[in-house]
Amino acid sequence: MLVGVQSGNHLTNRWQVASRWLWYTQLRRGGGVVVRIVRNLVGVVVDYLCDLVRYVRYSSTFRVYGSRAHFEARLIRAYHRIEKALSLREPRDGFGKQVAQALARDVERYILRYGIDMTAQVCLNVLTAYIAFHRGRGESIPELESTVQRLKGLAGDRLTLTAGGVMQVTAADIRSAIRGQFAGFVESRHSIRQFAPRPVDPGLIREAVRIAIRTPSACNRQMWRVRAYDGEAKRRVLALHNGSRGFGHEADKILIVTGDLRYFEGSTERNQVYIDGGMFAMTLIYALHSLGLGTCALNLAIGRRTERKLRRIANIPAWETFIVMIAVGHLPEVLRVAQSPRRSVDEVLVNV
Repeated sequence: MLVGVQSGNHLTNRWQVASRWLWYTQLRRGGGVVVRIVRNLVGVVVDYLCDLVRYVRYSSTFRVYGSRAHFEARLIRAYHRIEKALSLREPRDGFGKQVAQALARDVERYILRYGIDMTAQVCLNVLTAYIAFHRGRGESIPELESTVQRLKGLAGDRLTLTAGGVMQVTAADIRSAIRGQFAGFVESRHSIRQFAPRPVDPGLIREAVRIAIRTPSACNRQMWRVRAYDGEAKRRVLALHNGSRGFGHEADKILIVTGDLRYFEGSTERNQVYIDGGMFAMTLIYALHSLGLGTCALNLAIGRRTERKLRRIANIPAWETFIVMIAVGHLPEVLRVAQSPRRSVDEVLVNV
């Protein structure tokens, strides 16, 4: 009997020990979850604060004339407002006079500070188109006309560009420029993780960027920047990117696409750099595909510490925001690609 009692007590004790061990294990696991949640929350808050400080410091929000880039962004926004109005079917009478006059004052300050460059010439061409539009309607703007003529005289033979304003096109022109079937072109592109061991001609990269510059951007600001890395520089850049392990070394070049914060202003444009930058990056990938090159987009979802290291290694200034890396190389004759099944149209198209 005593043996039975002792055996029962022994089993009870063992059960209690096991229960306590399970409770302690769950507590540790639960505590680990809490620690991870707190750590992630702190990381998100700190990273967002760093982004906020960077945006306030470098955007045009508080530095409209702070640097050449800030000033240029102001001019581009202004002249594109006039271009957009001129491209309407029926621009209203007297539109944009205050914008045009302010643009004339600003471009004069810009020319005195930085001289005649592409942006200054486009501004003068847009103002000339604006004046011509109103003349066609029997209106004159003497003060503006005088300012523009004076600035053109100041520029002299440095006025070599004719771009700026509006131009006439036809639907037939646009249709004739479309080559092949775009659906087939898009469906033929894959994320490439096997590359042929051949160098990519830098001229192909330049041509792809030239094509991608046609990407739409907010008020035509075109704030994209592209840097190409190969050799040891490529290896150092890829060392900070875990997603390229196993294939990144095969790519001949790594491109880093960034967006310049100095071209954006105010709270409503705080995320515009990612929108414009993402659109440009996709066009660049398609441009590279059209030239027969393989690409793989490598996301740059990185924390502030990795970002600082990458800026230092890749020599990228603090006012530029990382958009994406792109691995680029020649295609091998035969290779494997991920199938990556796509959602149905009904899942994506919410309403039509």
